[in-house]
Amino acid sequence: MNRKKKFTILRTLLFSLIVLSSISFLIYKIAGYKTSSLSGKSKEDISGLEEKPKSPDQPDQAYYLEFLKTRDPQTNTVPTERLIPAFRYMKQLQQQNADGPIAGINWQERGPSNVGGRTRAVMFDRADTSGKVVFAGGVGGGLWKTTDITQLNPNWTKIDDFFSNIAISCIIQDPQNAQVMYFGTGEGRYNIDAIRGLGIWKSINGGNNWSQLSATNNSSFHYTQKMAIHPLNGYIFAATRSAGIMRSTDGGNSWTSVLTTGVSVQERASDVSMGADNSIYAAMGGVIWTDGVYKSTNSGNNWTKLNTATSGFPAAGFGRLELGCAPSDPQRLYVVAQNSATYGILGIYR
Repeated sequence: MNRKKKFTILRTLLFSLIVLSSISFLIYKIAGYKTSSLSGKSKEDISGLEEKPKSPDQPDQAYYLEFLKTRDPQTNTVPTERLIPAFRYMKQLQQQNADGPIAGINWQERGPSNVGGRTRAVMFDRADTSGKVVFAGGVGGGLWKTTDITQLNPNWTKIDDFFSNIAISCIIQDPQNAQVMYFGTGEGRYNIDAIRGLGIWKSINGGNNWSQLSATNNSSFHYTQKMAIHPLNGYIFAATRSAGIMRSTDGGNSWTSVLTTGVSVQERASDVSMGADNSIYAAMGGVIWTDGVYKSTNSGNNWTKLNTATSGFPAAGFGRLELGCAPSDPQRLYVVAQNSATYGILGIYR
């Protein structure tokens, strides 16, 4: 082999060695960059960067998930023996729904149809002599107003977009001044989709603008179920889930508890209503708490429990209570009672 061929071979080998060294160096740098970029990251962060193999079917895991969903936490077993009572209860509920509406009463839907939420508060504006202006408050829907509820498809206007977040549960108007209104917030019925409230709000210009009463910006007013105003002295009463019946004597600037544990059995109030003779009625208890109906004839200073063993109204077996006072007769009080065992209607009492 002559000298020229040897030189050519050596040059080729040298070039190949340089190329291989460059490739090795690049691989080293890339690997080092990945290592440094992953340093300090959690295992979960790194695992997300790696391609995971597809998992095969896992019937054992599916069975275990079904067990977790149907087991009784106390016994850690699936209570199959409860299927028959549960099935019967389901049939009972289906039959109740199949009974249909009350004969002779026809309902017509009036909105708000544009996402009004679950409407829990309805109030006719006393300032409107035609009786057509209506306010509607919804939990998850906000505060709405229509100027003609008699129309087949009333036009509803949302008062403020913010109110959709605070679950309006009740709304009232001052009997002495129709420009003054209040609404309470918070859905305190322990339903799974309940929304916590944000105190009581007040309007002094007929519902056009509202402001939160600062004294109600606390946990006592997270769930305000119902409200009422005394027509003579203007005292405001609020039925709250965690503080009983609260009262304000100064337009909502300050509040005191006038009916709670110590006088009543429960601190949970579900309703408050004014009688035709200005007596105040309060329903105490809740979905699964039994208490009763109380009455005050001196603006909430003193209370008397009405459901005794001899009054005709049951002393036990009920939970949530809703009140209705007849405006034409101060002796007429209606109570709808929830059955604490079935959560259906226990009865309507008068």
